[in-house]
Amino acid sequence: KGALAAYVGAFNALVKDPKVDVLFMHFFIGLYPNYDRLKIFKEAADREGKVLILWVIGRRDALRAFKREAQECGIPAHGELFRAVECLAAASRYRPRKKTPSLTAASRATLPPKATAILAACPGLVWDEYDSKNLLKIFGVPTVKEKIVLSATGAVAAAREIGFPIVLKGLAEGQAHKTESGLVRLGLSSASEIRGAFADLTRKLKGKGRILLQKQMPAEYELIAGVLRDSQFGPCVMFGLGGIFAELQKDVVFAPAPLSTSTARELIGRISGRKLLAGFRGRKPLDLKIMADILVNLGNLACACPDIGQIDVNPLVVYRGKPVAVDATVVRGNGS
Repeated sequence: KGALAAYVGAFNALVKDPKVDVLFMHFFIGLYPNYDRLKIFKEAADREGKVLILWVIGRRDALRAFKREAQECGIPAHGELFRAVECLAAASRYRPRKKTPSLTAASRATLPPKATAILAACPGLVWDEYDSKNLLKIFGVPTVKEKIVLSATGAVAAAREIGFPIVLKGLAEGQAHKTESGLVRLGLSSASEIRGAFADLTRKLKGKGRILLQKQMPAEYELIAGVLRDSQFGPCVMFGLGGIFAELQKDVVFAPAPLSTSTARELIGRISGRKLLAGFRGRKPLDLKIMADILVNLGNLACACPDIGQIDVNPLVVYRGKPVAVDATVVRGNGS
């Protein structure tokens, strides 16, 4: 009777089987050009309380069209087997997780007027850290004391106001990695050092950027937090070890936004390095309330602003248990 009949027959046999929890279906697009059954499959799986996941192969254009149709029906569809298996693993963890209280639609944040103004004033794709942190501050993310400085004299005055030691950073348009470009000066502890660093960064920027002065924060360790907007799952909040460890060790976990406080706390406890957060070797434990609030607020920001594709807060410096955002990048674009 053909490939379609075989798929339908197999599906109908398994979807009502009480011993089956997950339906993992493999499609070859060339044998299955008709999408009409996808919605029927999804409705039947939902009705029987089964998870439905697809692994599909085929030519690129046909594969893309099939995945789009499946995703519009609410069915995860992957072109790579390992991605489909990862999805299966996530589904296996879903049942205990779904007991966690979730935010209601009324709890989702709306954009405050100040945030709307910043978004209108910063149309670029990749924001510099000053604009990024100004947006994050509106959503309750604690940030380092800092100021844009226009002259060496102004930099010295700002440094005295904020307090030494100081960091100076050159903010070049569209350039997120300042350290690799030689645009960061650390540990400045005098007016003469401030003046010299300001002159050096001014030469490097060649009039195409601005200079940010920051309080240099003491750090016991660093974390990373942020948001990635996935084309399938929407905005997902990220948390893990930060600083250079974010590149050397992949100790990062994700959860779909919006988050409740309890879900945020659970996310924090999922990283492999969680022992570090609990007061390792005499350090003060991470303030879980502040950290959970940061993750909740990042998720709310992403939900309230669909055209933000990515938020990267790296590092979140932790000192005496308190996390503070020292660097951040906002990237526009919805990730679709």
